[in-house]
Amino acid sequence: MTTVSSAGTWNEPVNRGGDTVEDESAKVKCVAELLPRVFAWARSANPKQPLTSGVWTGDWIHPEQESAVTKIQLAESDVISFHNYGWPEEFEARIVSLQQYHRPICASNSNRSY
Repeated sequence: MTTVSSAGTWNEPVNRGGDTVEDESAKVKCVAELLPRVFAWARSANPKQPLTSGVWTGDWIHPEQESAVTKIQLAESDVISFHNYGWPEEFEARIVSLQQYHRPICASNSNRSY
């Protein structure tokens, strides 16, 4: 077994969390502006570990249809990390859809017992 450490720059950046629906579009706009800077700031420190930002929304099969934030996450991440809380078949489909990016893939938050 190999262990790889990665640096998560911003986990689930458009997760609404406690924000209201009315606040969501402003948050997404802000994240789209800040996320590339977050990656640049992290890279300016010359990290030894790969950088990532965990994707969790979208279908990831059609890159042109992804949100602006997901496109940034997938373009900037050295390692593609993702979250999935579904059944094994959905989990596997997510992995298959991310293979098109030709980078290591890591399920970063799939703590589910089946």
